[in-house]
Amino acid sequence: MEDDRILLPQPGSAGQQARTSCSRGTAYTVFSLLGALLLAGQAVTVYFVYQHDNQISKLTQNTQQLKLDSLTGSISKNLKSAPKMAIANVMPLALSDPEFLKMQNQLTNSTEDQVKRVLLRENPTRKFPELKSDFMENIGQLRTLMAYNDWKDFETWMHKWLIFQMAQKQNSEEKEKTKCQQEECGKGVHPGRFCAHCDEKGDYLPRQCLASSGYCWCVYKNGTMIGGTKIRGRPECAGILDPENVTYSGDQN
Repeated sequence: MEDDRILLPQPGSAGQQARTSCSRGTAYTVFSLLGALLLAGQAVTVYFVYQHDNQISKLTQNTQQLKLDSLTGSISKNLKSAPKMAIANVMPLALSDPEFLKMQNQLTNSTEDQVKRVLLRENPTRKFPELKSDFMENIGQLRTLMAYNDWKDFETWMHKWLIFQMAQKQNSEEKEKTKCQQEECGKGVHPGRFCAHCDEKGDYLPRQCLASSGYCWCVYKNGTMIGGTKIRGRPECAGILDPENVTYSGDQN
């Protein structure tokens, strides 16, 4: 009998199990709903944060672009207005200045006046000092009229100009010499070098020699050697006629 009581279900146990299962199901459902609501809230929060971040980025970019456009516009306005003001204020005054008109009428086609025209075209209000004394006095006057830095720049320019003139003069002197005169030697000893001998016109003398070797030969006035005349010694070159249609270095009578 005791064993039968143990095997038989106790009263009320099934109801308790059912209630326990129902409570667990309700709890799971509640927790599931809470989790879903939490996830949904987080998703909505992320969405709104993302939207606001995009709006803030766009607003920052628009603000920076507006500042850049404003700065560019102000710079362009200043650059455009400055030359216009200079031209508007300077040019009419300069063109109507009696001294400026008088100077323009007095300019000629000389190099000095042409340079003045170029300088006045750049700056119509430019003035030129009256320099009517000799060179040294004019330079001294310029030094007193010009600022220190301008005078130093002018000195540098004069130095370069002087070097250019010296080089040009030397080249012109070389060009004025004939071929024979360019081959002449100055004073002193020139071992191994051919030293030409020229007449008063700059043409070659009939006999030319190379002193270091002792050889001499006969030439025409243009320096062309006559074949068969080169010997060790002094050949007789007098009476040799130059060929026709030969251009000489010096002047011809």
